Formats: sequence, C-alpha cells, structure tokens
Amino acid sequence: MKDCARTLPTSEQDLPPPHKGAVRRGEGGRESLSVTLKVVTRIIGGGVVPRKADTIDYIRPGSVRGHLRFWWRALQNPGLTSAELYQKESALWGRAAVKQQGGRSAVELRVSVSNRVEPNSVGPRDQDNYVTWPTRKTNETPAGETVDPGTVFTLALTFPKDQEANVKDALRAWILFGGYGSRTRRGAGSLTVTGADAARWLPTWDEQPDLFLANINRLFSRPRFGLSSNTVSQTPNLLGAELLATLQGAPVRDASAAWHRAITWLRDFRQGSSDKAGNRAREPGDGGRPGISNWPEADKVRRLSDGQWAHAPRYNAQPAWPRAGFGLPIIGRFQRSARGGGHYKEPADFTISWVDGQGTFMNRLASPLIIKALPLADGRFVPCALWLQRALPDGHVGLVSGATIEQRSQAPFDRMLGAGDRPLFSPMRKASLRTAFVDWLVDTGRAEKVQP
Repeated sequence: MKDCARTLPTSEQDLPPPHKGAVRRGEGGRESLSVTLKVVTRIIGGGVVPRKADTIDYIRPGSVRGHLRFWWRALQNPGLTSAELYQKESALWGRAAVKQQGGRSAVELRVSVSNRVEPNSVGPRDQDNYVTWPTRKTNETPAGETVDPGTVFTLALTFPKDQEANVKDALRAWILFGGYGSRTRRGAGSLTVTGADAARWLPTWDEQPDLFLANINRLFSRPRFGLSSNTVSQTPNLLGAELLATLQGAPVRDASAAWHRAITWLRDFRQGSSDKAGNRAREPGDGGRPGISNWPEADKVRRLSDGQWAHAPRYNAQPAWPRAGFGLPIIGRFQRSARGGGHYKEPADFTISWVDGQGTFMNRLASPLIIKALPLADGRFVPCALWLQRALPDGHVGLVSGATIEQRSQAPFDRMLGAGDRPLFSPMRKASLRTAFVDWLVDTGRAEKVQP
C-alpha cells in the first residue's frame, strides 16, 4: 500500500465551523491542562497507513483523540440509548460535517514530541511476539513497523470548564488502561506519566486489593470500580468491569517485563500445555511442536468438514466457538506436515467471524479484554487484566464461507460447549468465557481480583 498524501490545515479558517454548542478558545469558560507522557511498551503502527508509523505527526493528535473518545464512552452511563450517547459524544468530541454543518470538537488537543524513537520491523524472536504477530511479513503484506519504548510527548488539552471532570476522567482511563497505536488492548503502546505530575494521574501501589482499588478510584471524579449496573450495553464500559492484577510481591521498574507477564496469562489460557491434565489448554507436543488443542473449535471444524482426519475429533458436531469472546476474526490453520516427512490429513485453513441480528456479515469484533502493564505513581508497573463490561452481540458466530457465515456452523456467542460435550479444559465448565478466564487467573495464583 502506498503512503497517503495529506494536506494539513494552515490556519483555523481551514477547519470546519464548530457545531452548535462547541466553544472556541477564548469564548466562555475554558480550562487547560498538559501532561507529559512516556511510551513504555512497543508501539505497533500508529500512522495513517496501517502497520506503519507516521512520518508527519509522530504521535498523531487525531489518533490520540480517537483513544480519548473510546475511554470517554467507556465512562458514560450504560443506560444511555445509542442516540443519546451519540449526541453527548458529538457535542464534546465533534463529528463529521454533514451538509456543511460543522462538527468541530469542543476539545482542542496539541501534541509536542520531545523524544522520538525511530520505527523498526519486528523479528521472529521478540518476547512480545504473541501480541506483535500481525506485523510479520507474509506473502501478501510486507513487515509492519513498530516503535520501541521511549517516546516522550506532552499532551495539551483545552476544553469547556463544565466538561473538566469528563475530559480528565477519559484522559486518566486512557493513561491507565489504554495506549497509543494498534493492539493497545493487548498492551502495546502503553503509557506512563513522567515528572512530578505522576501522583495526580497514577495510583499508588498496595498489596491489599481493596486498598489498591481505593487508590485507583480516588483518581477519578467518582468511583469507577467495585460497582455494578442493572443495565449492560454493547458499548464497552468500566461500570461493572473486572480488574485483576498481580499484587503480591513488589511491582517492577521494567514495563516490558510486567507486560510480558500479562501476555503469558492470555497465551497460557488459550494455548498453554504445562499445567496438569484437565487444566491445560493444549496437550504437550514433542520435538518443539505444539500438541492438540483441548478447546473445541478445531474439533468443531473437523466435524463440519465431513472427513476422516489425522486427529479424530473428541468434541461433537454441535457448533461452539467459545474463544470468539476474545475478539474476532479468528484465523486458524491445522498442522498438516507430519513428523519425518509426509502430510497429515486435516481440514483447510479457516476463519471464524460473525453475523449480526439482521444477518449482516461482520468482519471483526473488538475484544473486551485488556492485558497490559499498569503504571504506578512511583514509576513501577504491575501486570493487569481488565475485562470491560459489554453485552454479547445480537447475532451468531461461525465459519466464514465467502462473505457470510456457513449456516450449519452458526452458534450463539454464549455457547461454551455443544450439548453432551465433555470439557477437556477445566475452565470450560464455567458459564461464560469471562468467568472462565477471571476464575482461572485467580485459581492458578497468577492474579488477584482488585475489588472489595
């Protein structure tokens, strides 16, 4: 893909007019703030061209605004209708101009980079390979660009005074649980605050979960964790989310080390083979090759592919795709090269995606799970997992066939197993993927629930 040519506005006159309710600098009550941030884990992409770093705006204000909008939505009342949420978001953060009616944001945003780390390509032996794999070179795409930790930039915001709490809360949530670039839900591009301002934006550590929770809640204009709601929407929300972290033992100074530890949680839950029988996601292999999966997806594909395969299915034919809850699409490939030469007979490569309640094919679904290094006020980091509260989509998940989902492969999102299936991985006895993952983290001693 060729780089896109961009023309930057040369003056405020080049910008679309503000929509009704927006306030320009100097009009009405305005507040300003600035905070200096450091990127502490590898950035993936981050530019206008997918998989590439930006060559004009190294930290793009438009991208930062997009991240802040996401976290602003995650802090809103989940009982709002989609129309109400859109109106509130448009009034503060702007919208696309329609019929010459401007949609300029009421929040002015500026980025000043003081330390720039140049982009590079990903090698196959990176520790964070489980997250950075989308940047690998393939037959269809060149290697993507990533940026090593170390970039420092100052973010300056100006906004209506009556929106101060909302803007600051969105910024705090982004610093704590988000990041810059892509794959931020898997911890890439994570941030911390530098200098004396750190204590205003970041929590202090305590190994007691309830005290650590209080340290996080005090940062926001009102408590965000340890609460529940009778309403659950399909917009990810912090209200009702579950936060887990490794609290026993000292946090670490190396953000990448905390990140890599959090990555292993998801990797082991999905593909780990070192636990005892019945509690491992995959059987041990030999010769450096992974063994057979104890999740049902591969066997469901075998059943639906109507053949005699090298590995006889252990799960029945009723469709069930539990790992779709981690995000879609899932792209799978069977091992067809036999040890010592020859080939295993296995189904063709496959893709799992979904259709909505009206039967419209959907290309992707973002994960509600965030795993990352959580920054602390003293410059240290702890591994954390945040499962955002989100209703399951109104639709079905299954195998992609052309531009739709194969009818006989369709299953509801909340189906963990087929009727009559015996779970080969103990967490699959749980009622949902969220409960299975959270309880597995706690039961195996990897993390603790940060809640009263």
